Amino acid sequence: MPSLQDIDQSVLAEIDEMRDRLRLHLRTSRRWEGQLWRNLTARAIAGSNTIEGYAASVSDVEDIMVGEVPIDANETVTAEIEGYRQAMAYIQRLAEAGDDFAYIKGLLNALHFMMQGHHLIKRPGWWRTGPVYVTSAEDPTIAAYTAPDAQQLAVLADELVDWLNEGDLNAPGLVRASMAHLKPVAIHPWSDGNGRMSRAPCTPWSWPVKGSWHRSSPASRNGSAGPATPTATTTSSPRSAAPSGLLTETSCPGSGSACAPTTNRPRASSAR
Repeated sequence: MPSLQDIDQSVLAEIDEMRDRLRLHLRTSRRWEGQLWRNLTARAIAGSNTIEGYAASVSDVEDIMVGEVPIDANETVTAEIEGYRQAMAYIQRLAEAGDDFAYIKGLLNALHFMMQGHHLIKRPGWWRTGPVYVTSAEDPTIAAYTAPDAQQLAVLADELVDWLNEGDLNAPGLVRASMAHLKPVAIHPWSDGNGRMSRAPCTPWSWPVKGSWHRSSPASRNGSAGPATPTATTTSSPRSAAPSGLLTETSCPGSGSACAPTTNRPRASSAR
């Protein structure tokens, strides 16, 4: 993890102070906490899927979350939103796992299947078997980012899981969540859905670490009373370092076979 500068520490301190203030209001009255949680979850789901070209309004996402038919979202968008909702719901439930929780590769693949199970042709829940890279719409012949070889995935996944369980546990929650987004999106272990899979588990209010839950300030993580305050912020991926413009993820099903884009939908160059 990179060293934090004074400006980084200052920003983290301001965020902790704002969370402390809001947590006091939540303790005073919780009548609106349930709706606040649903709305922020819906915003996180809408934002993460919009980055991938599956745009849905927050109200439509809230409808999908409670099993109602959305007003504007079509069937394709609804399927993507529902898959992401299912994965996010389980991630949030893991907050109650306590000391029995540990990351394993099977958990990451299971979350990916929840999210992408309606695309069976893309092998949801399995590591990719061929190359994958991100190309710019301005020049699709140039790879803006090339993921590691598929043959390296087993080792890289082991290193990722080890870090998730034991790495940098004393780092501020938001910093650790940012690194937890960067590491899997840099590996790009699946043929599709890598961006969403990197964003969903590291959403700051639902990021577990060994023996604690990085949902709020260090004081509350050490046992202080008061509910955690969710944050609908996502972090940017390595794609944001690529030239500005629309990006398209391209995967190859195996070595020696022709590469074909997994999708023709546009992708924003940075997280929103």
